[in-house]
Amino acid sequence: MSDINDTKEQRYEPPSSDIINWDNPAERFRLAETVGTEEYNRLFEEHFKQSIVCSVNGYGIRPVNSRFGRLFAIVGTTRAFSDLEEAKAYAASLPAGGKA
Repeated sequence: MSDINDTKEQRYEPPSSDIINWDNPAERFRLAETVGTEEYNRLFEEHFKQSIVCSVNGYGIRPVNSRFGRLFAIVGTTRAFSDLEEAKAYAASLPAGGKA
């Protein structure tokens, strides 16, 4: 007969940001159900920060998938461009001090 105190608590290890496809709503939902809202939000914020490919004028630029294909979004704005150089030029034209 096993004693309840002998059982080791198994901690769930969520998939790393490199493993989950953050562009897939079903995978994100499954992760949120598995780890809970607080941990999901922490993982998403980590992914968000890691996905910034460059910073111009204080604005982070990150790739995103959209119905128009792969775009480069300027964090803190509502703008995205299909070309990274265009995104950099736009960020450079903004007032300094965006949140990178």
